[in-house]
Amino acid sequence: MRSILLSLLVLSIAVPALAVKTSHWTHTTEADFKQGTFKNVVTTNLGDLKLSREVKTLLGQDARVSAVYALAQAPDGTIYAGTGPEGVLLAIKDDKVTTAADLGQHTNLYSVLIDSKGRVLIGTGGEKGEIYRIDKAGEKPKSIFSSDDVQYVWALLQTSDGL
Repeated sequence: MRSILLSLLVLSIAVPALAVKTSHWTHTTEADFKQGTFKNVVTTNLGDLKLSREVKTLLGQDARVSAVYALAQAPDGTIYAGTGPEGVLLAIKDDKVTTAADLGQHTNLYSVLIDSKGRVLIGTGGEKGEIYRIDKAGEKPKSIFSSDDVQYVWALLQTSDGL
């Protein structure tokens, strides 16, 4: 009798497990993921899902910004984002996004650097490449380099002597 009860107990536990069916599906295009909600994952351009860090949207749709080309972090934690094509430099601090500078239409901000004195340097491209500097937050950018032979300033680098 005891073995019959034991057998019935094992069967009652195992029966729900038999009801579970596995399934397999393949997503191959962006449209396959459109209806889903991503949480701590990202999709690659190859359609793969990968784990990611937490993602927060800080800035919604902004007609002035179609691409972010460069990021730089200041000592106070402010992150500056060089964007295009409307020449907008964004400042991000404590999850708040503000416009730090506006260099005008048809200007892309391809490089951003915080120098050893805490000044923000911005390398641009468009009709001609220039380098601008913002000495203090809230000030208008000053052009410190411009040449008719340069169309793009792709990168900026702080030298070891601080210049």
